[in-house]
Amino acid sequence: MLSQKQQILEHLLQGRGLTPAEAFHKYDIFRLAARIADLRKDGHTIRTEYRTNGERKRWACYFLQEPEQGLLL
Repeated sequence: MLSQKQQILEHLLQGRGLTPAEAFHKYDIFRLAARIADLRKDGHTIRTEYRTNGERKRWACYFLQEPEQGLLL
């Protein structure tokens, strides 16, 4: 059984975004923002985009930030 962090990371590595609703329905993860914070602490660069339904509802969608090609660190 994969940990919540592993499930989220595998999802993001496939190039797909993840919202709190998707995390709950697909992986039974209630606290997505906390797990994203854990992944960021582990060194993963994850960007947050905010979505809206055009009214008052707003939620986060998380994406793994791909490293720039050709950059030398």
